[in-house]
Amino acid sequence: MSSSPYQGEIIKAIMELSGMIQSMRTEFGEGIGDLKKDVSVLKEDVSGLKEDVSFLKEDVNGLKEDVGVLKEDVKTIKEDMKQMGEKVEMIDAKFEALNQSLLTTQAEVHRLKRA
Repeated sequence: MSSSPYQGEIIKAIMELSGMIQSMRTEFGEGIGDLKKDVSVLKEDVSGLKEDVSFLKEDVNGLKEDVGVLKEDVKTIKEDMKQMGEKVEMIDAKFEALNQSLLTTQAEVHRLKRA
């Protein structure tokens, strides 16, 4: 078999190309490894965010319950204030009646003193 004058250069070029391919494979593998690490970190972040969202939902539900309780408390307070207002009106009416009775009694005492 006769060797071509370019055979050595062809082999050298093939070896260089093979080295470049190997280097590219290594870099690609490292890049894939880095991407896998990044994806893993992102998955952890997403998991943490899901937990945070879950806690926030629980907080919102708790706040909704608190608002419901507060609304009931406000309703009860309004009813109590209405009843107290009615009692105050009744007490005012009794004081007015007592005042009228006192005036009548004073007038009667005054009349009896003159007689």
